[in-house]
Amino acid sequence: MYIRIKHAGTANVSIVDTKSNTIVGSQLLYWSDYANEKLLALPANNSAFSVTLPTDFGGKCATAGECVSDP
Repeated sequence: MYIRIKHAGTANVSIVDTKSNTIVGSQLLYWSDYANEKLLALPANNSAFSVTLPTDFGGKCATAGECVSDP
């Protein structure tokens, strides 16, 4: 992931229901201090990370486009 403009704040990776714009299940990743412009170099995990998608969404996300990962 390329971070064009650094800006301190929280961030997360989640699965989002596109119809209701709500998170499905729990956050997959969370950063309490993400892309902090005050750091000389960002931690590697700010731009290089991976997640494992759950296999059970409680009946949601069965149809293509029903859910997306964010970011």
